Amino acid sequence: MASTVILVGFLYGPISAPGPALAATVDDPSCPSYNDTFVPWTWTASGNSEYGIRAPVQTSFDSLLCTNSGDSAFATGWIAIQATNDAGITQIGIIHRWNNGSSAWCRVWAIGTGAPNYYDCGNQSNGTYVYFEIYQNTNVHTGANSYVINDCGTSGGYGSCTVMNSTQSPYSDPQGDVAAETNFACTVQIMGSASAPQNYGTSASQVEGLVQDWGTRDWNYQSQDNDCTSDYHGVQGNSTFSTWDSRN
Repeated sequence: MASTVILVGFLYGPISAPGPALAATVDDPSCPSYNDTFVPWTWTASGNSEYGIRAPVQTSFDSLLCTNSGDSAFATGWIAIQATNDAGITQIGIIHRWNNGSSAWCRVWAIGTGAPNYYDCGNQSNGTYVYFEIYQNTNVHTGANSYVINDCGTSGGYGSCTVMNSTQSPYSDPQGDVAAETNFACTVQIMGSASAPQNYGTSASQVEGLVQDWGTRDWNYQSQDNDCTSDYHGVQGNSTFSTWDSRN
């Protein structure tokens, strides 16, 4: 069933060391005050049995950032499991960010309050799908449960994955999320255009949630206040989601 959406996301605080950057993107000469914005798609299983989420997330090289943001501007698309009471999030996806005056597309994951860990910066390809997966796992030695964040690469499927993190304890009220997110709302342009949106899931590999088995679920697109509806857009497909900026 669909839930009332409460989203936390990536913060612009301390980061891990990035890789090589791409050429700078020129956008607005100034930014308004910091404001986080989401274009969300959500799912909550009955009985708090939301144990995982997975989907291919597409890279799109058409987002624009604020040039004077002090490396704080970003546009990102991600999948996540979060606490519906806004107490924490476990997420992974694609991000367009500043680093020392140049912009780069990276992959990024976060736990807890959403402090980002960037990796593979400058090594992304436009239009490529990266397969991401998050699921609850039980340690066979300790019996402790935690969320495993997997990067499964670009070849397709979830058979060969790299664990990015496995330390976050499960939430008591989990919700699955797919979202485009940005800071400096309505000034930063999110990834995707009307003719070539950023896609989450494909017809062959849809957005899936885990209850007892992986499968398509009853996801629900939810608009929310301050989500820049004149510029930022989201649309549901058959267990897929697409977002774009009408200015791209």
